Amino acid sequence: MKPTFRKLDSPIGGSFLIKTDDIPLHNPWHYHPEIELMYFHRAVGSRFIGDNIGKINEGEMVLIGSNLPHCIQRNWQHYKQAIHDSPQVKIIQFLPDFLGKDFWRSPEMQGLQRFFDTAGEGLLFSPQDLGELGSRVLGLVDLSPAARLLELLNVLLCLSQTPSKPLASTAFVETYSQSHHHKLNRVYEYSVNHFMDKILISDVAKLAHLTEAAFCRFFKQHTGKTYIQYLAELRIAFACKMLSENQHTIRSIAAECGYQNLSLFNRQFKEIKKITPSVFLEKASEKA
Repeated sequence: MKPTFRKLDSPIGGSFLIKTDDIPLHNPWHYHPEIELMYFHRAVGSRFIGDNIGKINEGEMVLIGSNLPHCIQRNWQHYKQAIHDSPQVKIIQFLPDFLGKDFWRSPEMQGLQRFFDTAGEGLLFSPQDLGELGSRVLGLVDLSPAARLLELLNVLLCLSQTPSKPLASTAFVETYSQSHHHKLNRVYEYSVNHFMDKILISDVAKLAHLTEAAFCRFFKQHTGKTYIQYLAELRIAFACKMLSENQHTIRSIAAECGYQNLSLFNRQFKEIKKITPSVFLEKASEKA
């Protein structure tokens, strides 16, 4: 599937949109020109930001830059068992120039403009660093329109001074926005949706309308890594998410991530994460 362009709802009576999302049952990989701030007030699931896969942690925030492909998925097993529970994500969406094309160029706002530029890779804020910012986001809807706008600017200013972790790789963002991004986009889309299956170089080469040899050169030239490396990183990232949930055996996780050979999974996991899956699982259990 292709990440779809999503036309978002227009704000009513304001310059930006605030809503509460319960993570739809079918939430496709998508992009939109609006910058998006997500606060996971209560949610169990996964987030796909560019080429990054991660587990949703309650109380964290994610800032997603304009046109960065992304989606979030609920944890089906959790919500099937907890039938009275439902995810709750507070979402704020606004266009980059929602306050006018020249507003962010003013000397006072240049720091926030640089902050939005860094959000092109997606930024993750941990609950430990956010302090009261989560409750302030939740309280936006109770304010008058003018106070709501001022509070949003204050929240964004505080976030710009809060430690954050970039999510999508620089290579993904750079290649996605370049002239060849249509070919790479098809490859990324196919990989994100089929990494659990057996993928052949011939499959992805056809998506780029290239021979296998030409595709391998093309992918390495524009991403700095081979497709096999990229696919392994994608699979291992998802394996880490499943290991962190501590609900599956290492063998079943390997199979779920597209590995029919357990020794190959163990070897690639150690090459990428520098520790074995069993040690990662042990550390994740201690942290939990």
